[in-house]
Amino acid sequence: MKRILPTVSNFWNQIPIWVRRSLVTILVLAILIKVLFALLIFWKTPRLSGELKIPGLTQPVSVIRDSYGVPHIRSENSHSAYFALGYVSASDRLFQMEILRRAAKGELSEVLGAELVPTDIFLRQVLLRRTAERMLQESEKVNPQILKELDSFLEGVNYFLKTESLPIEFTILGYKPKPFNRLDVMSALSLLSFSFAEALRNDTLYTILERKLPNRNVSELFPRHDTEEPFSIQQNQPSYSPKKLTENSKVFLPLAKEPKFSKSNELSDLDLVIQKTNWILKELPSLSGSNSWVIGPSRSTTGGAILANDPHIGYGNPGTWYEVHLRTGDHESYGYHLPIFPFPLIAHNVQKAWALTMLENDDMDFYEEILHPTKPNLVKEKGNWVPVQILKESIQVKGEEPREITIQVTSHGPILSKPIQGYTGPVVSLYWIFHHVSVPLLETIYSLGRCSSLTECNTIVSNLTAPGLNVSYADKNGNIAWWSVGRFPIRKKKTNTRKILNGASGEEDVIGYIPFSQNPKLINPPEGIILTANHLPTYELKGYGKPEGYWQESDRGRRIYELLSQKKIGPWTI
Repeated sequence: MKRILPTVSNFWNQIPIWVRRSLVTILVLAILIKVLFALLIFWKTPRLSGELKIPGLTQPVSVIRDSYGVPHIRSENSHSAYFALGYVSASDRLFQMEILRRAAKGELSEVLGAELVPTDIFLRQVLLRRTAERMLQESEKVNPQILKELDSFLEGVNYFLKTESLPIEFTILGYKPKPFNRLDVMSALSLLSFSFAEALRNDTLYTILERKLPNRNVSELFPRHDTEEPFSIQQNQPSYSPKKLTENSKVFLPLAKEPKFSKSNELSDLDLVIQKTNWILKELPSLSGSNSWVIGPSRSTTGGAILANDPHIGYGNPGTWYEVHLRTGDHESYGYHLPIFPFPLIAHNVQKAWALTMLENDDMDFYEEILHPTKPNLVKEKGNWVPVQILKESIQVKGEEPREITIQVTSHGPILSKPIQGYTGPVVSLYWIFHHVSVPLLETIYSLGRCSSLTECNTIVSNLTAPGLNVSYADKNGNIAWWSVGRFPIRKKKTNTRKILNGASGEEDVIGYIPFSQNPKLINPPEGIILTANHLPTYELKGYGKPEGYWQESDRGRRIYELLSQKKIGPWTI
């Protein structure tokens, strides 16, 4: 060390003085920037302790965070409790909430720039905000208490906006968010529901491949699992004995391993087509499915029912869910929210527990539309030229002039102006059940948390028309249940709904929906097991045949059932 220091000193003294001064200046600036950034981060850190006195709150409310940071909110007054929920949600997830509402309303380019204009156009064209406006109008006619508690939540969010330091993302982007409102919340629910639709990931690709590879059976790439031994949520009760998979089980070999295709040009075409259709996926969160299972009292060590839920939502930072324990008056819930939404989608309390997985029913389709060659606002429907509905939208763009767009809407739904890469053909419209029926999503989620009996919960879920969900249920009295929630479309004739349909003929149109009373369900099955894994809900909808959907492979469901039904493992506990 004694030799090193003089050597370093001599080397430093040999450097020209202006270079030495420059290096010292750079070092000091780097340290200063680092200190200032650390101070900025500290200043932006949300308040996690202390006492607030807020005008307008009529009752005290406590927020205690456990070792995982989960807020436990308690107040005798619902207004105070939901105000606190809004405040802590904004404290933890404000920028996520901001992006959620902007994505749902097609307003990303206003703060993120022109690069997001195509995304905003797409999100405007699928009418998420307009659908949310209609849903909100319908909600305002139903239960005023729901909107009262929603407004209390929004008051808490906006109080945080007004009084606290905003997250650093807003400093970087250089803007302050507007107050949140009811429409922001409803739009986010619309976006979540839209992202569940498997048709977005399948139907256009199916059509592209079918036309690109006319000598192939494209259905092999989109298996409905009809070749499997039947296994459904409803029918495989109460005495199914699962068979183990063997080496002789039928599987689909990868195309590249089939000799007749190993040197085929069609394979490179296929790869190109798949690459070109990835745009469908990149706009959406990764929602790959979910599991849930319920066991009855006879299979548990406590003599009570047990429910488990395993939503397969893609990893993110921050995560999709926001975990909250809330108690107000005689209501309590511990569950998982969207950060922008005050009522839990999955939760439990002392009376019951409920869980959600994706039903995977087909409630979205694409239609090829024939527009008039000289009058582009006329579309052919059942042999006649009829006018499309015209909607105008203005998209604000950061640093640029607004973009004005026109949306054409047929009887099926909005026409998508963004070309589907790899697809050649007439313009395409989007049919989505949300555009065509009343969707009491807000009321259903709220009421699931308040229902006090199995019968009451059955009535509540019967009202929800979309999105398609498996709702599993267990209560303190030992009842267990499952409902397939949503609507199955009725068509004029049997149709392959996994590809783009003919919009001009009317032969492939939806003409109605199967009533909820005929949806598959299970209530207290004798064997005491209910499981859902996005697989086939039932072999047959009475009078309508096998339901249409994007059912997942049954291997998850079979394995769960195999474990739950083994006598040597049970009874179960948590």
